[in-house]
Amino acid sequence: AMPETLRDQPEWQYWRARTEAATGNLKAAQVVYEKLAGTDGYYALLSAWRLSRRYVPHTTPVANIPHLQEKMAHWPAMKRAHELFEVGLSSLATREWTEALDQANPEERLQAIRLAARWGWYSEAVGTASRQGVFEDYQLLYPFPYSRLVDKASRRYDLPANWIYGLMRQESLYNPKAISPASAYGLLQLQLPTAHAVADSNGLPPPKGSGALLNPRTNVMLGSALLKGLLNREKSRLIVALAAYNAGHNAAENWLPKHPISADIWIENIPYDETRVYVKRILWHIAIFNWLRSGRAQSIWRQMANVQPERGPIVASAS
Repeated sequence: AMPETLRDQPEWQYWRARTEAATGNLKAAQVVYEKLAGTDGYYALLSAWRLSRRYVPHTTPVANIPHLQEKMAHWPAMKRAHELFEVGLSSLATREWTEALDQANPEERLQAIRLAARWGWYSEAVGTASRQGVFEDYQLLYPFPYSRLVDKASRRYDLPANWIYGLMRQESLYNPKAISPASAYGLLQLQLPTAHAVADSNGLPPPKGSGALLNPRTNVMLGSALLKGLLNREKSRLIVALAAYNAGHNAAENWLPKHPISADIWIENIPYDETRVYVKRILWHIAIFNWLRSGRAQSIWRQMANVQPERGPIVASAS
């Protein structure tokens, strides 16, 4: 009875296939899984997992026209945008950027994605791409900035670096000056009371005010320590730890089931819309970062172990 546009959305297609499989219609389920596995996104990963195969993203690069990018960089509004970005006035920079692109043709708008990425303005590169429906140039839209800081935090807290990058891309789009309406700051979006608690439990210097959380060195270390602590508490269950990072550990633990359930069902039943989407997107981001770094086909099966009802003890992360 669904409208066709709704029925064809990946989530509904996936759960249609899950329903077909659960009622014994395995061939019908496989047809849908095969179709979804040929696309990109969280449900493509899940479908490949259901087919017991690894997944390779379907990348579509944006054309690279350096001479056009150079020409655009000299437009007055673009020059102002670049200078404002360089001195940290991001909101004013975005206004100039928007004004410049309002006068641009479609080819120029595509090259603007590459121009912003060249400047290291990754949040604007991704935003400009999204507004044009460009999502599948993964080399361009999934960069690895702050690599020394991320690698240091990865070693200290025994976290895969790509998990930190997945979190960073979702939380701030690589913007070290990002501030949320909920007063979360920086690359990994930390609130000051949380940052103080994490610093105290990990023997790290406490941030001296919210402004300190806009320093990537401080933010990445504290955010990584927070994620590690949540993983310890949630018995290394990444999907529950991610839900806790977004919604708080009390909420995430209240969502644990009374009986073991499949991880995809648990994720789909997260009651907060924001958190449900958040977990799905970070799982996808991690797969893309893993693929970019390794060049190997990906599988989500490690994260799809059944979610158990046990609540983990509060364990401070390693220092």
